Amino acid sequence: MIDDLVNIIKNIKLEGFTDKKIVRDESSRFEKIYDYIEFTTENQVILKKLEIHEIGFDELRRRYNNIYAIDSSTRAIDTPYMFIGVGSATCINRFTGDSLEYPSITSIMAQGEKSYDYIVIIPEIEGFEKDLLDKLEEKKVITRNPAGIRYSPRYSKYVVLDELRLLLENKVLNMLLEKERYRDLYVFVDGPIYYTPPLVYQVNEMHGIRDDLVKYYIESWKVLVGIRVNIIDKLMREKNITVLGIVKRLNRSNILSRRDPVGLSSGNMSDEAYLSVLTTLWFKDKKITPYYIGPIIYDPGKLPVKLPKKTIYYIGIPRRRITNETDYRNYMFYRIEYVEGAEENLEPVIYDSIHTGSILPLSILLADNRVKKITNALVNYFIRMTGLPGESTYQYITF
Repeated sequence: MIDDLVNIIKNIKLEGFTDKKIVRDESSRFEKIYDYIEFTTENQVILKKLEIHEIGFDELRRRYNNIYAIDSSTRAIDTPYMFIGVGSATCINRFTGDSLEYPSITSIMAQGEKSYDYIVIIPEIEGFEKDLLDKLEEKKVITRNPAGIRYSPRYSKYVVLDELRLLLENKVLNMLLEKERYRDLYVFVDGPIYYTPPLVYQVNEMHGIRDDLVKYYIESWKVLVGIRVNIIDKLMREKNITVLGIVKRLNRSNILSRRDPVGLSSGNMSDEAYLSVLTTLWFKDKKITPYYIGPIIYDPGKLPVKLPKKTIYYIGIPRRRITNETDYRNYMFYRIEYVEGAEENLEPVIYDSIHTGSILPLSILLADNRVKKITNALVNYFIRMTGLPGESTYQYITF
């Protein structure tokens, strides 16, 4: 059971280190160095012509029962002398109830040796005993980043949680690859299919890397994104499983304004703002209706890891149909992306959102709700078993 890990945690007590200094680094808890903001150059975006394709509410569409959705979640237990991150990932089909989880809920309560590679522990005590770290690693507790670098108190805690979520999502994607029964599916991932954080581009413009942490962040990203792209490619080639990213936070990218096909922006307007203005202008004298824009080809450019181009579509869906007045407050936008080379995959997304009465794909909403409950349950159980202060979890929201 989890008791063996709890016994190790209970040995990491502040009282037992009265002769050691606390080396907690507050800056590591505030700087979102690794934030995923996809600002691009003009050469990375290929859009021959902007066309708005209206989607009829009453169009008959085939039923897609083969949609799965993946999401991950993390919570942190932050004490003055130790940082603990706990995460989980889920993959679920809302039609059949079939699901995959990592970690498996039933295995957590089972007897025998367990792997705790959904838990990150970073001691923040000077001269922390190596034998305790060894014991944690024997239980597969994560104490190093994906590139094998030992986490230090200075390591951004936001990066730690980002890395944990991506790691867990990769594990669930790999489970789809390994289990024979999963074939001919559409898999929605909450967020981009792969990330290209601006930090990676910025390093190319720097004259060397002064801070070792920046190098560690990039090396870790290279490992995670390499695994993700490899799994997605195998799923498509070997099992006819198409992975689609559903990106909700369009205020973090400026792909449309870099091409500026209708002359709205000088190049720095976010996709959210761009679509808001475009929608208001397009439907000014028309009946409001859902629509999509695309395809747009996104080239990640020259990076330390070779990444495939993405095919991108933007979808705009009215929030309300009470009046015919149209402005940015009436519409919600999100982006669909998948690896270039896959067949056009708009229909399953449209079916799972517009034609189920929701705005965002319903499968994504279900996965999001489920994984947050699983992570909360894991954290509450962990706190109760270890006796750690529960109020410390409120310093971090559930991501």
